[in-house]
This record gives sequence, C-alpha cells and structure tokens, in this order.
Amino acid sequence: MVKISKPLLVVCTTAYRPLVGGAELAIENITKRLRDDFDIVILTARLSKKYLPHEYGEDGEIIRLGVGHRMDKFLLPFFIAWKIRQLKAQRALVTWGVMVAASITTSRSHT
Repeated sequence: MVKISKPLLVVCTTAYRPLVGGAELAIENITKRLRDDFDIVILTARLSKKYLPHEYGEDGEIIRLGVGHRMDKFLLPFFIAWKIRQLKAQRALVTWGVMVAASITTSRSHT
C-alpha cells in the first residue's frame, strides 16, 4: 500500500510568534483548523538572534529566515523565494501569503 502524504501548505508572513498581532492570530487559528488536511510550514523573518531559526509548534513547522537582524524583513521576499524553491523540489505545495511586505517610511519636515 502506498502512503500518500498530505499536501504542503507554506504560509509566508513578515512576523510570527513570539511577535503577535491580528494577522499572526489569524494564521494560528486557521492553521489549527487545516492541520488535519495539510502539512504546514510557516516562513517568516527571524528579526532577532534570540528567536530560534527553526521550531515545531501546534500550528506547524516554523522556519525563521535571515540572520536575526531587523533588516531581515526587507530581504524576506528573496529568502522566501529561495526557501520555496527548496521545498518545491521535494514535493508539491500551496503557498499563502499573509502581510508579506516590507515598507520603509520616511518623514520629511515641511518648512
């Protein structure tokens, strides 16, 4: 008998646990509902060296990409593309992006 594995769902988000906001809570709640039907991998920026680069949680496998610096979020689209290419070589997958955008804000004084 051939064992068929569940489809892989790759969630891409700028921030995730331990940083928690509305989007992160939504991901957590939705992935808890989907974990019976999908193997779940969450790709996020590492943002700090104190965050583990790789861990497993109730909501799936969490992979934090980057070197552990706040600038990781600006390079996240490149890190995600690289990681998805690796994962895709292993098996078919579905991607879901949640607030995956880095913005640089500048302020100007008007005189």
